[in-house]
Amino acid sequence: MDENIEELELELEAASKRCANAMAVLARKASPQEWENYELANADELALERRLSAAKGEPYAISADFSVAWDIGAPMPFLLASERKTFLAFYPRVHDPKKIREPDHPQPLRFSKGAGWTWLAGATGC
Repeated sequence: MDENIEELELELEAASKRCANAMAVLARKASPQEWENYELANADELALERRLSAAKGEPYAISADFSVAWDIGAPMPFLLASERKTFLAFYPRVHDPKKIREPDHPQPLRFSKGAGWTWLAGATGC
């Protein structure tokens, strides 16, 4: 991808201003249209940040859809990577509200592979 870095920097600056303006509108009670405007501005800003990083040869993050959600009350997910494999370790979300997970009884370890990544659910010691 042969992108003009100066043009991308200018586009990113404009997108950042649009996002900041849209966020300022949300400081008061915002309408659904104003929320949508913010979400679009934020998505544009993130996309331009990624394009600029790619053009500069810098690392950048991309979002990935996982079929399993992690437990928001558990420790943060942990990413392990080498040149050949990438692993994401996390505790899966429990859908039964009556079930309480005891610290002495972690969730069993589960594996799944996707396009160049593997996730580990319920990994201990991470």
